[in-house]
Amino acid sequence: MASLPAQVRDAIVRGDFERIPPQYRAKIQEYVNWLRAEADRNAR
Repeated sequence: MASLPAQVRDAIVRGDFERIPPQYRAKIQEYVNWLRAEADRNAR
């Protein structure tokens, strides 16, 4: 994530996937979903 442009990182943090370039959207959405699942699993 650190190598992404600042505007893309900001969009990810805000959950504004419409602002993410189309070529990145699917992978980033998949990654965010994975992070949420890991956080849920670790919270138990």
